[in-house]
Amino acid sequence: ALTAPADRARSPERANALVRAGGFALYEGDAAAARPLVEESLAISHALGDRRGEARCQSALAVIATYAGEMEVARDRAAASLALYRELGEAHGAALALHNMGDATLRGGDPAGAAPLYEQAIAALRSTGDARSLALALSDYAMVALRLGDLRQAEARFAEALEHARALGAPREGVYALEGVAELAEGRDEPERAAEWLGVAGAARATLALPLTPAEKAEHRTLLARLEARLGADFVARAMRPETEARWEDAVDRALTWLRVP
Repeated sequence: ALTAPADRARSPERANALVRAGGFALYEGDAAAARPLVEESLAISHALGDRRGEARCQSALAVIATYAGEMEVARDRAAASLALYRELGEAHGAALALHNMGDATLRGGDPAGAAPLYEQAIAALRSTGDARSLALALSDYAMVALRLGDLRQAEARFAEALEHARALGAPREGVYALEGVAELAEGRDEPERAAEWLGVAGAARATLALPLTPAEKAEHRTLLARLEARLGADFVARAMRPETEARWEDAVDRALTWLRVP
């Protein structure tokens, strides 16, 4: 569809192929390649009067901008997507747009501003049955709670996210939660647990070919530095070694047990 004849160059099929290609490029960690593909898809959808296509592209561009560290652009794109999805009466798309707005707000350094956006996204996602997106939103909301010092809320939301990921057999959705639990454990003076869970999450990322975003890399380096200062570089390096799939499941079970201890 990306090499279609001229009479199909502005077709819905091409627009769909472009936004999918952009999503794949972003998954590979190439935001620079993803952006022009999605922008072209947006232009085609706009020319065709395809409001749903426009909403989808605006949502994708919000994610791309967040990845690139352009938080104001990301919020604007997410807001445009939210308005379109609400106009169309599409609750699921609106929930994802709210999640994207929360991500941009959190990454922009405003966890308090992100909290109500995630709360709205989570409430909407519960009604749609999209457990994968719900798990991701719960992890992000837990990070907001952690940043704001509400550790009980962080524990509860991380636990729920991990439960969804385990039930789905979905390590990708669980990676984000386990990384957050690692940060929570380090903050609770349990650096050994933190190193273990960060290592298991890193191994899962490698297996899934799931790269860290630039913002995640910075957070990861900061947490690693704190762990190395407390445990020594050799201990942390051993914890970062690849683990087996069974170890992933065991780590999730241990994390859930730890989160539930009063």
